[in-house]
Parts: sequence; structure tokens; C-alpha cells
Amino acid sequence: MEVNINKPIFIIGVGRSGTTLLQSILSSHKNVTFTPETHFFRFYLGSEKKYFHLNRKSKTKVIEELKEDKYFRRLGNLSDNILAEYKSSEDMSLIDIYKKVLEEYAISEGKSYVGDKDPKNIELLHLIKQHFPEALIINMTRDPRDVIASRMKADWSKSRSVYSHLFAYKAQSIMSARYGKKLFNSNFFNLKYENLLKDPKKYIEPICKKLGVEYDPSMLNFQSTAEKLVSSEEMQWKKESTGPLLKDNVGKWQGTIENYKLALIEEVLKKTFKTNNYIPSQSIRRLSLIQRVSITVLNVSYLILTTIYINNKLRSVKKLCKLQG
Repeated sequence: MEVNINKPIFIIGVGRSGTTLLQSILSSHKNVTFTPETHFFRFYLGSEKKYFHLNRKSKTKVIEELKEDKYFRRLGNLSDNILAEYKSSEDMSLIDIYKKVLEEYAISEGKSYVGDKDPKNIELLHLIKQHFPEALIINMTRDPRDVIASRMKADWSKSRSVYSHLFAYKAQSIMSARYGKKLFNSNFFNLKYENLLKDPKKYIEPICKKLGVEYDPSMLNFQSTAEKLVSSEEMQWKKESTGPLLKDNVGKWQGTIENYKLALIEEVLKKTFKTNNYIPSQSIRRLSLIQRVSITVLNVSYLILTTIYINNKLRSVKKLCKLQG
């Protein structure tokens, strides 16, 4: 069976925006599969520190490190087979390992198209373009208030403050808007979580068409696929993805975020609200003058800090593109 390794699917978006749901739906197609979340692309190709670290190591050390990587081990026996091939190869690089992961997993599943779901790859669009110029990118967007409310409950992110989650949302939404269409043109899809819940066929069908596969209504019966993709350690915050499509799973933020923080979210992400037709709660009207002034100051601070972060990230990614070119 031939795997279309040159056109992988990357699902990106701010964490808790519905990426796992989309992954499960697409993976339920008879010709499409997604690898378990290994984070390989981001950890080993998208990190300057890790990339330099591994490239200075011997093959034996690289193999040892990958064998100890709990995410890489999610591939099961495939990880051992790929590392054995790497060990015997004279010129197999880290990107070759990643491509082999995609290819071998697709073959093991009997599928022609393969994808990788890692929300934070939203920050690595230039690097994805470097290695996979024909890739299909799907950026999931969800009401920022629901995203942040969800991140405040998930085990992996609940220890972080609202301010940290807000920073991540702003920086990553800017990066996807700025570089997605520019780099990938019609191969870049923006998909609202709320639209996916409301009319899944309408929004999944164009993605299938772009891939060159036929939409199948059975894709919406994704429960068994989701259970396979979601690891036991992730079940706490992804359990909704293993159940039926929850059309009313919106507006969950109501009553969970205090007025001041709600007003801050809506002010800092004003452009996101406008672009995606999310209706602000107007919480800012219920705040004191001092609170409103502090939100204005924080808004400027977020603008400055996200600009610095994005510029630094872009420099790093472009450096990695040059090194891996």
C-alpha cells in the first residue's frame, strides 16, 4: 500500500480548542489515520536546544534517549522497528525518523493518508513548510473564554494562571493568522470548533475533498477511534472526545471566570472575537475606573510581550529551517 507521505495533515490550534475531536473524526475515515501524540516534530525538530543536543550525540545515545521518551513509546513496537532502522542506516536524520514514523504508522493502520495532531505546532509553520510543502494544515479555533476555562481544569495546565493561558492564546492566534495562509495558501484551513459541532458534514467535507478522499458519514461515529488515540494519562482532560458529538458544548466559561479576568480576555483578544463573531460579555462595563485602566495597561503589555515572543520564535524557527534544509 502506498502512503502519501508528501501530504501529511497537521492539526494545530491553541490547546483545548477541539483538536482531539477533529483528529478522531478524520482518523475514522477508511483512508486517513493520525499517529498518537508523540510530539516528535516539536520536541526534536522544532526545538533549537533539543535539535543541537541530539545532533551532537552518537547514534547509540540518540536511540537511548528516544527509548526513554514516553511519548515516542506511544508508537509501541513501531518505535523499536524505526530505531533499529535508524541504527543500521548511514545517513538517516531526525527528519527521516519523523517521516518514517508517519509512513510506518499509516502502513500499520492500512491507511493512505497520515496526520500529526500537536496544537503547539502552530508555532512551527515555517518548519512544516520546509519539510512538507504540500502539507494540509487545519487550525482549530474556539471561543477564547471556553479555551481558557478548559485549560484551567486540565491536569496539564491547571497550575498556570489565566494570564499565562491568555498570553499563549494571543501569541499563537497571531502566528496562525499571520503565517498560515501566507505559507500554505488553500492548503490552510481555519475551522471553528463551534461550527464543527453545529454542522460537521459541512466543514469536514471540504477537508476530505482537499485530501482527495470522499466524505463518509460514518466518520462521525468516532468513539472507538478516539479511545485508541487518547492515552490513559490524557483521559482526564480529553474524555469528552471519546463520547458522541456534543452539539451544546459551548459557553462552558459562563460562571467560571470572574468579571475582571473575563474583561481582560475580551479586551486582549478583541480582534479574535471580531474575526470569529464571538460575542463579548461586556464585563468591562461592570468594572471600576481603576480596573479598566489596569486592563488597558495590561493590554499594551500583552501586545509588547507577544510581539517579542513571536519575533524570537520566528528567528529560532528560521534558523532551524536553515540548519535542516
